[in-house]
Amino acid sequence: MATIRFENVTKRFGSKVAVDNLSFEVKDGEYVTFLGPSGCGKTTTLRMIAGLINPSEGHIYWDDKPIEQVPPHRRHIGYCFQHYAIFPHLNVYDNAIYGLNAIGHPSKNTIERGNAALKIVGLSGRENEWPKRLNAPDLQRLAIARVLAMGSKVLLLDEPLGALDLKVREEMQDELRDLVTKLGLTAIHVTHDQAEGMAIADRVICMRAGKLMQLDKPNNILLSPENPFTANFIGESDFLEGLIVAGKKSGPGFIEVYGGPSLVIKNLPGGVGEAAIVSIRREFMKIESREKSIGENGILGKVQSDRLIGDYRRIYIQLETGKTVQVKVPTGSELFKPMQEVFVIFPSDLLNVYPSPEEGLNAAISVQ
Repeated sequence: MATIRFENVTKRFGSKVAVDNLSFEVKDGEYVTFLGPSGCGKTTTLRMIAGLINPSEGHIYWDDKPIEQVPPHRRHIGYCFQHYAIFPHLNVYDNAIYGLNAIGHPSKNTIERGNAALKIVGLSGRENEWPKRLNAPDLQRLAIARVLAMGSKVLLLDEPLGALDLKVREEMQDELRDLVTKLGLTAIHVTHDQAEGMAIADRVICMRAGKLMQLDKPNNILLSPENPFTANFIGESDFLEGLIVAGKKSGPGFIEVYGGPSLVIKNLPGGVGEAAIVSIRREFMKIESREKSIGENGILGKVQSDRLIGDYRRIYIQLETGKTVQVKVPTGSELFKPMQEVFVIFPSDLLNVYPSPEEGLNAAISVQ
């Protein structure tokens, strides 16, 4: 078993709070990724799990047993760094068994475990090669082999694929995921790459300024963000501010957008007269020419630009409210001319709606 639980964990460095009253559980055999802006506490959390630093407050449990006083080498945790930490003066095999030698593991069993680990990651037959002969993916595989040889139950990965090219990184995502599943490991993976974090995980922890903003399955994080920050940080969203003008809390109703029309809302966050924020992912908005019938939730606007970006187009549209939104459409979609009048459609079943935050929208979605 390798279930890890944080209960009200805070970590301070002097007056700076790096992790703020953090509570969550990573289940046995689960693959969890941490996503969040730089400085939000992801790596600090990982280092506390590894035992490299201790919490200032709160408790960390491994299978319901507190581990704050358990030294790192007794936690059965493998830590993979972004830059591999491979020793250039040792060959592939000696790098793989370095940890076992460091703790004085019996030599016969060391050979078996080292060879088995190299086989799992696909480096069998290359035991005598030097690290300088290995490419970046193989260096990462070797770093993982060293962890596996130690018999680690938990794999901690701190930006493990950050140094790889996009195509190789995507291939390594699949390798990592398959490896963790095959060996029944518990994996905790810190990354800045949202696509990587969402693709590889069973669940995602989204953090901001040391706090947990949402812990959920990737699909729920994308489609049902629990707060404006998550809606803004994960993927791409635009926001409209307005006032609830009809309906009851938790039921259907209408929000009048400031400077614009009313939108049909499936699930209101408050009662009539309360301010609210509507968010929608940029790929969910639709564009119709002004000549067409718009149906519900259309706001008139003018196209500012229509840009090709890779396999999609990004269309900037200034709404009649004065706000500019960005709509992402497939490359082969209808082209629009600058200053062309269009309706932007906000499908009611794809909107997320929140009470207006006291600190204001910009502060609520800020990465700080």
